[in-house]
Amino acid sequence: MTIFDAFDNFMKRIPKLRGAALWDKCAWTTGSGNVISLRGGGLMTIYKLDGALQSFDGEAYQERLAKLSAMLASLPRRSGIVVDIIFQRDKETSRKEVRKQANSIRSATARIGMDVNFILDEREDILSRTVTSELALIVVTTSPAILPKEMRKVAANWSGGEMAQSESFIPAMRNRHLGVCKEYVEGLINIFSLKAQPLTMEQAIVLDADLWDGSGEGLSPITPDSVKKSGALPTRAQPTIAGQRDDIIPPLPGLQIFRRQLENIPEEGVARVGNRFYSSGYFEFPISQPEVFNSLLRILPTARIHGEIPFRMAFQLLSGSASGRFSTKKSVAQFLKFSTFGGQNSKIVDAINEVKELERIGATTFVGVKISVVTWGGSKQEATDRFTELAAALNGWGGGQVIQEFGNPCEVAMGTLPGFRNLAPELIMPSQMLAAILPIERPASPWSYGNMMMLTEDGKLFVYQVGSQLQQAWVDVMFATMGSGKSVLLQALNLGSILQPGKDDIPRMAILDVGYSSKGLIDTVKASLPIDKQYLAQHYRLSIDKRNAMNPFDTMLGCRSAVPDEKAFLVDFVTLLLTPVGQDRPVPEIAELVDTLVTAAYRYFSVEKPKKYQPRRNAEVDEALQRNNQHPEEECSWWSVVDMLFNCGEIRAATVAQRYAVPIIPDLSQVMQATPSIKDNYTDAVIPGGSSMLDFCNRMLGSISSRFPLLAYETALDFSNAKIVAVDLADVTGGQGAASQKQGEVMYLATSAFLARGFYMDDEVVPTMDCPAQYMEYHRRELRKNRNEVKRIVYDELHNISSPMVLGLIETLVRVGRKYKVHIALASQEHTDFPKSIMNLATNIWCCAPIPRRCATT
Repeated sequence: MTIFDAFDNFMKRIPKLRGAALWDKCAWTTGSGNVISLRGGGLMTIYKLDGALQSFDGEAYQERLAKLSAMLASLPRRSGIVVDIIFQRDKETSRKEVRKQANSIRSATARIGMDVNFILDEREDILSRTVTSELALIVVTTSPAILPKEMRKVAANWSGGEMAQSESFIPAMRNRHLGVCKEYVEGLINIFSLKAQPLTMEQAIVLDADLWDGSGEGLSPITPDSVKKSGALPTRAQPTIAGQRDDIIPPLPGLQIFRRQLENIPEEGVARVGNRFYSSGYFEFPISQPEVFNSLLRILPTARIHGEIPFRMAFQLLSGSASGRFSTKKSVAQFLKFSTFGGQNSKIVDAINEVKELERIGATTFVGVKISVVTWGGSKQEATDRFTELAAALNGWGGGQVIQEFGNPCEVAMGTLPGFRNLAPELIMPSQMLAAILPIERPASPWSYGNMMMLTEDGKLFVYQVGSQLQQAWVDVMFATMGSGKSVLLQALNLGSILQPGKDDIPRMAILDVGYSSKGLIDTVKASLPIDKQYLAQHYRLSIDKRNAMNPFDTMLGCRSAVPDEKAFLVDFVTLLLTPVGQDRPVPEIAELVDTLVTAAYRYFSVEKPKKYQPRRNAEVDEALQRNNQHPEEECSWWSVVDMLFNCGEIRAATVAQRYAVPIIPDLSQVMQATPSIKDNYTDAVIPGGSSMLDFCNRMLGSISSRFPLLAYETALDFSNAKIVAVDLADVTGGQGAASQKQGEVMYLATSAFLARGFYMDDEVVPTMDCPAQYMEYHRRELRKNRNEVKRIVYDELHNISSPMVLGLIETLVRVGRKYKVHIALASQEHTDFPKSIMNLATNIWCCAPIPRRCATT
């Protein structure tokens, strides 16, 4: 041993002689990856536990408690293992947590050119006052005692009996440590569907510094791994003694964690670190009437710990026989049975004997556990008052007894940090009781970042990523009674879908609303956009007159007929129109007739008798023709004008001209009379009641012009430039009677088809298009972009739809939405408004009010 080694060892002992410095309380020496080496040869891994991704109750919860109990029951049969479970709740750090989430949304909105800071600032302010930040950790520590006896002897002979570098020199130690981590941590993850991840040594140092005095932010720890990454140690002062090791190895982790002076005030049970005053304690007697940990944190009338009180609680689970560790106490108690306190000692002996007997007969397994707690404040009085309230809550939680530490409050507080010695007295508890009180099933979000920030009932931040790739499809179903916030939630989800991370453009969105709730969303989006882009969001109140005409027979640009999916919808839609009021099912064979009629109508007006171009019918078309020096002949058809404008690059004008080329619903009567195959096949067909099917169709088609004027004319509504369109259907839905009910259903379908045209298409449909060759490449290019674009359709107030035909069409849209990246949201007042099949397909079910018992049982 050199003089420098001797000096180094001497300096290490000085803190112990004078009560030890803070940094010397840290047993961490070095580390690699997720494994940290400790003095004495131990290894440690720290896991950050976000919580449980599933909620269990009833038999499922009891089954999982039994599995956890069995896992804990294995600890007494092992040696060299310590498992710490640490939970912290601190409202002071909530603003940092909320700001971190808000900044991720800000970066997303900046990419798409939206300024929503006025919304995020308000959310940040409100949530910072209501959120209580939480942190849970699992720490697995192993000592050389887990090694076989022969290997422990070899290890003990290395480096004077210490094994600070055991993970490098003894791979078996590391392998066994990782095996223990896998057994216990992955076991917990599987039992309760937990979300957890191991921390690197750098992350662990930052975490402990932050937990101790809030100094972790901005800290860049120096560790072997960080040195490897950078290639060299940071510039440091030259050593004063040649050969001093401090110039070639990273500083000890304790020196990096504890960087502020400590003042212990034992007579008041308080320790001061910077501006923070700690008051700490521990369970002196075990919990006898266990309750689940979550019951501590409820903000409901059953609350026990107020959300304003910060606290950290550490459960240390020990391996080895719990009852065996009391052998010495039993011997002492037996010796003192005949003293002044003999009666009390007799009880101790009887209790230890009872514990051993219960273990012997297999009634239960007792696990050794230490439970320490700490709280803090801005003054000595505040820290003491908070501990008093915390201790009262904990005492009432499970019948244990918490006492405040006066001798060394600092060390007890440090013992609640991950990776430090827990100074609480050792207690023993049955594994079943211990399993029930551990803080491992707090609710967790699957997302680390989300475009929606919500709260659990006890104040934990719960982020949700609308349209996340973690979900296989995107179907939102929500229901609540009137005034329960359903529309507010729906618009929040809509806004969240706009603020998608990683997107460079505003998504397409079609909202069918009844009332003004969606207008607030549109106004918000407009206010966040530059003036020259505010046209991208539009709100419109629909009326049934022809000024709002939207022709269901419109096709893709240049297409003389609808593509297969469009045609299938059109057949279903026209069949609905031809279904008499009050009937849930169409007339037999009417769908087959409509299918033939739709095909014939497209052919008739594109091949047999195309509609003639009419100058001055549309000023925009005429101006485009004149601008490009195009002069259609007198007998020129509208389809010829469409082709002419497309070839000139006038896409917008060509689209408008095509509206006059395609059939409209009143044209179907003319097509029926002019199509021999229809007359031949259906002349003798009758409907129930004996009427001719063709006469019935003519009567029903004739009534459409008067009942639905907006479906009987060429398209006049135009939202082609908008990305987000919300249509208020209040004037065309919601009346009383069967006729009003059908009108509402027709308007829902017609409007959704109009707003979502192209949502359910990609470039695979191009070969099926009935259009001239010059359109093919245009559609292939546009639809290829559409394939990767997120779309969203929203149906609010779905209780206005009761027809099985209409609900069946909506179900079809739900089923195929995933293929085309279409998100669908359905909202209504009761769960019975949704078909069971749609409820089964839903990926998110939102209930905005307490669920009635009849709903829960259904």
